[in-house]
Amino acid sequence: MNQSNKTPSRQLEIADVEKILFSEVNEILSLTKDGTIEARVSQFVRLLESTPVQQNLNCCQTTAVAYALTAMGFPTSVDDIFWMVQVPVESAVRDGMTLAETFELATRYIHHAKLPVSVECHHFDELSSPKVEELWDACLADTIAGPREVLAFNFHSGIAHGWSTGGGGHFSVLLGTAGGFDVSKPGDIVVADVHPLKYGAYWSVPATQLLSAMMDMDSCGRARGMLRFRLTTKGPEVVEAPSPQVSPDLVPVHEALDMRSKANALKLPDGKLLKPSTLVDWTNPPEGHDRFLVRRFIPKAWGASHGVANMGGMSALTLAVNVTHGLRHEVADLDACMRALRCSYVDHLHEFQSSELILQVANRLVSSAIIEGHNELRVNRIDLGKSGDELRRALIKADISAANTAIILPLDINVAKGGAYVVLGNTEAAKLSHGAKMWAAIASINPNAATTDPHGVILSAVNHTSRDGRLWTTSFEMLSAATRKGEVQDGFAIALKLEHLGNQSQIDRLYHQLDQKNGNGEITTKKLCDAMVAMGLPMTEAGAAQLVAEFNRDGTGRGLSRDEFFEMINTIAGHHGDHEEGSPAHQMVAKFMKSNGCVPNELGFSTCHVALAISDIPRNVAFYNNILGWPLYKTVDRAHAGLGEDTYGSSWASYGAFASFIVFHLGANPVGSMDHGAWANPLNCPPQLLKDSKGGLAGSISFNDIPVVFLGVVLEPGFFDMQLSRIASLGPSVQWLEVTDVKDRFGGGEIDRAICFRDPDGYPLIFFVSTRSGTAYSVRHPAVPFVYSANFRLSADLKTDMALITRKISDDMRAQLVNDQLTMTKSFYQDVLGCRLLSEDQWNDRLRLEYEWEGHFVFLKSDPEHIPAPLREKTEHNMGGNKGVVPLPHFGPNSHYDDFAKVRKAFDDAMKNHHVPASDIWCLTRTGRAPPFNHIDGHNMLFPTDADSCLSMFLTDPSGNALEMKWYLDFGEMFHHHGEVGVGGLAIDNSMIAKHFPPAVLELMEQRALRGDAEGQLAVDEE
Repeated sequence: MNQSNKTPSRQLEIADVEKILFSEVNEILSLTKDGTIEARVSQFVRLLESTPVQQNLNCCQTTAVAYALTAMGFPTSVDDIFWMVQVPVESAVRDGMTLAETFELATRYIHHAKLPVSVECHHFDELSSPKVEELWDACLADTIAGPREVLAFNFHSGIAHGWSTGGGGHFSVLLGTAGGFDVSKPGDIVVADVHPLKYGAYWSVPATQLLSAMMDMDSCGRARGMLRFRLTTKGPEVVEAPSPQVSPDLVPVHEALDMRSKANALKLPDGKLLKPSTLVDWTNPPEGHDRFLVRRFIPKAWGASHGVANMGGMSALTLAVNVTHGLRHEVADLDACMRALRCSYVDHLHEFQSSELILQVANRLVSSAIIEGHNELRVNRIDLGKSGDELRRALIKADISAANTAIILPLDINVAKGGAYVVLGNTEAAKLSHGAKMWAAIASINPNAATTDPHGVILSAVNHTSRDGRLWTTSFEMLSAATRKGEVQDGFAIALKLEHLGNQSQIDRLYHQLDQKNGNGEITTKKLCDAMVAMGLPMTEAGAAQLVAEFNRDGTGRGLSRDEFFEMINTIAGHHGDHEEGSPAHQMVAKFMKSNGCVPNELGFSTCHVALAISDIPRNVAFYNNILGWPLYKTVDRAHAGLGEDTYGSSWASYGAFASFIVFHLGANPVGSMDHGAWANPLNCPPQLLKDSKGGLAGSISFNDIPVVFLGVVLEPGFFDMQLSRIASLGPSVQWLEVTDVKDRFGGGEIDRAICFRDPDGYPLIFFVSTRSGTAYSVRHPAVPFVYSANFRLSADLKTDMALITRKISDDMRAQLVNDQLTMTKSFYQDVLGCRLLSEDQWNDRLRLEYEWEGHFVFLKSDPEHIPAPLREKTEHNMGGNKGVVPLPHFGPNSHYDDFAKVRKAFDDAMKNHHVPASDIWCLTRTGRAPPFNHIDGHNMLFPTDADSCLSMFLTDPSGNALEMKWYLDFGEMFHHHGEVGVGGLAIDNSMIAKHFPPAVLELMEQRALRGDAEGQLAVDEE
């Protein structure tokens, strides 16, 4: 651009800046009488004055972003951005960043830092025909907004400063305007520079000249422009400004003031400078678009998924495969696909690939090793029709809004943008380029948008991201025209849909493959043998016959039924590819399952589950979900009672708190009975918690005086503070007691303090606060530990205990009655369960034992009168899995397979040795001398057709306390609630999922998100 005849920029001192800006303020005051504007402008100037700025080598774009956010009240350094965004410094220093790249840099930082800020990106291309009046209007609005809004300019420094030669691309921040409010007479724009050593800290230039500098083309052939940062909520240290109060006898100021009124109401966008299709801020996408769906197209790594020029079709296909696999799983890159399929680089570089050709490549990709074994990818070519409305219907029919779907298409970008966006010159590179012929992915649509709405469709660039940005918008009509007119004229798209095959579906699929010859629902010896041999896992017919005979338990002598096949897989292989000790058959089946995509379901740590009886589910949900924010993932006993989703809240409330399962069962007995919390009866409750008060701290209580059963969690200090802040906001009447003498609990040195609530059913709920924080806490506790409590029988009078047994005492029972209660209890928890003893101490006449069990804590208190809950009204209790009644309360870990199998073997061995049947076990529990017993078969699958599929053991300790230990077939399947369903008129608040669940569990939940599950989407989105 010609730089001659330009006005030199004017250097300013801070005194000049203040004089100019407050002259503007005085004019506003004379028109609007709005005194808050002066405070905002004054605050903005103070923020800029206190922010030392000096860009480093070629880092003006990063410095400008840091400067802008700091000026908004969010102190940010260049180091903060490099550390958090993880952008390679070479990307900034080598040749600088384009405006589109800087927009991505800013959006990534805001996303990771969780700032209440949105970003707009405006390229001043000739296509958008920006007018100086529009730039002036935006700058005037920014001046009035103060720290609420900041503009960062991208311009040619030589043009901006009026130099005859020299200069190049630069970024700086708008400080304000100088020239009044007559929009037809734009004045000077005042800039706060990020390179004061070269350009001076503050300078001004006519708006027309700055516009010319912003319309200059950068290195990628795109005009420069500006970023607009705006608050989406009230930020830190920002003056609260009411809407302007305009006197009725004053003439309203220019439209800019009306625009500021809208900005004060935090309405985005304002409609200015938005004529061309715009880049998308994926943290605040346009109205009608799903933030999770958009976020899938933003790779975690800065430089990933950039694609390759002239290879748009393969770039789009690779991006689509990765998107359908999920945010954390970049399963392939373009070169890997090209090499795996032996595609010709020459062909793709030379010829623009049509949808028909890319479909052929995609179908070959489906059957390649690029697609992981436990996923199934389906590909088809869809007709987009001849209008925007037909295109929209085709996309909806192709399930565009599903998280496991990606749609790519060829288009003419000039048509999609509405003008000459890509203009080829006469260079060699231009002659070889595919020019306006592009491939893109559809990131999201607003199905309710008008077909002409410029934000109706969000497209993801598959290459040229430094020019086009990651995401940009267009309308249904323009996109439809772009696929049929111009240089492409294709009219079709490629849809990819990925089905993640969880272990349950993998086994079903495998079973049907084995049974496909005659489909009679049986796996015969020959079928199993042939399948093994076909997969390169040799097995003799004799070996297969041995397996079939062992698990053909219905006595028919025929082949294995589906459930028997499931049982075989669980018993022999456990779905655990690394668990291959034992018989050759065991090893063979384990390898067989591993080769079929049934993957180990190991987190590396154990979550837990707790089950308690309650009397009112809506009341329980109102406290644990609505106030505490514990995620509610399932509210009806579908697996056990066979109820449908229309009966939500009728049977139980299940919380996925801290990735553990906290289940409150609706009990038949009234509140205050022994089957509910010890504080359910007001006569037993601490009087401080019964007083009518404003909530908060109500007094103190000794830990020794808290009755069992209580429920506790050990929280990281920061999470504890956040939890109390939420309670103060949403449950201001909730009271609690400070718990004394807790520092020695759980081995000492682990607990700093604790508070105790009374939940709606009278259970003491204790928040223990860890002495560890941050990484030290997460290393010690990969999953938030739960604390469970129970009484155990410890009495001195054997004669009295024996009198509790109402049936004839057998020899095997008598052999148990001579054992010492304390010795049996400690042996049960330490030798059989494998718990670690943390402390054993005496308090008054009670003995206390504390154990750690797979990362969680069990607190036992002796009670000479203890009778286990299942026996208060029954002489024995049936724990029959699917059909039987489950005793309450109970507790246990969701374990590793190896730990589960180890405990299962210990119980199997113990039960073989003591020979005491279940009916006699229940009698012995009254005495505190019952031997170890597992009441359901830990080798059989529990709920084999439900997402809850697991191996489970229901165990009782010597005093009859019920413990349940599980190993889940597919842990990620557990969080399978399909939307936010109300309970008793209450809305479910699952906004804290991402804060409750550790990364390993979130990753498993993401597999649910691939199938469109609401919790999975939210968890990944809030990562």
